[in-house]
Amino acid sequence: MRLLPLLSALCFVASLAAAQRAPIRVPDNQARGTTGMGTNLSSQDQSAVYAEADAAALNTTSAKTINSIPHWSGKFSYAGKVYPYTMVGTNPVSNPVSTTIPTVLIPLRFVFDDYLVNGKPVVLDPASKITLLKNSPIWAQHDWGFGPAQYMDALQRDAFAKTDAYHVILGQPRILPTQVVHVKSSNSIVYQTSTGYVGIIELNFLFNLINTLPHKLGVLPSKIALMYSLDVYGHPFSGSSSYYYGYHGNSQVSSTTTSTTVQVWAWSSWIDPGYFGGANTRDILGITHEIAEIAHDPFLSNNAPGYQYPYSSTSCNTILEVGDVTEGIQGQDGHATLVNGYTYHPANVAMLPWFARSAARTITQSYSFPSTTLLTSSSKPCQ
Repeated sequence: MRLLPLLSALCFVASLAAAQRAPIRVPDNQARGTTGMGTNLSSQDQSAVYAEADAAALNTTSAKTINSIPHWSGKFSYAGKVYPYTMVGTNPVSNPVSTTIPTVLIPLRFVFDDYLVNGKPVVLDPASKITLLKNSPIWAQHDWGFGPAQYMDALQRDAFAKTDAYHVILGQPRILPTQVVHVKSSNSIVYQTSTGYVGIIELNFLFNLINTLPHKLGVLPSKIALMYSLDVYGHPFSGSSSYYYGYHGNSQVSSTTTSTTVQVWAWSSWIDPGYFGGANTRDILGITHEIAEIAHDPFLSNNAPGYQYPYSSTSCNTILEVGDVTEGIQGQDGHATLVNGYTYHPANVAMLPWFARSAARTITQSYSFPSTTLLTSSSKPCQ
């Protein structure tokens, strides 16, 4: 096995040089945050992901198996139609055991070569947040009202009303060497708020990085790859007013006629106050949003009856993405949670009964987690 150096330099740089400049001063708390999802699976292999879920849920056969993190498939019915889905762990009804998902954490140190402060490039390095991250409810136990559990474990236990031996646990992360990413101003902007610096990266540039990096670093597809940065956000540089603070997706590792190997990954930044509006848009909001969506939809393949977003009767979707449902509810995206002496803000998300339009037969008798009052009824059909 090839050993990685203590500090790897990955030079993802633009080909066009740009003049040196100073960070751009902006007002505090003016930005609007969002998240994304993406895959580079071929259409054939994406179909195989759907087929595996269909086979498990509908007692048919699938031509391909999916090699990846531990997962299972189930189904729900609404208005005479069956909706198969795939989730992380084991089946909470037929196989309610404890599953540990191996996890790799990849810190990303961004160097904005063309933006200078006191003659030196602006550097955004998450090293100072790694201990806080490891002590957070992502990996630390917290009592969510029905016993101590990690964030993802509690979400899945609540969603399926499991108080027995069923668990879906994130393994303590293996932290890889920090990856240094150099970015030119042709692919970036650096802003300055009253509290510090914020790096904005062109979205395609950022996605190409996070979609390929786990495989380049040799992360096994049996592990979730979590990439982490500090106050770095994506933006398409045209046609959008939102800034991306998190992304989850999957990458194709290999494919044969009988199997497809898929790497599941997520990226997010630690969010310092000062740039995004909303007191709860901070710290681990982005990464917990993505972890929750991986848990409920690891292969971006789960669908639900068309639903309205709770914050917009004119916006409609069919994807079973639990964090997107709540991220637009003003001031309610994060849930203040005291763990190990620090107040974190994990993401509030929807649970499966909200999408299935069934009774909230969860442990908390709620449609949302960790907040039990954010979603008080199931989803509404599209208008």
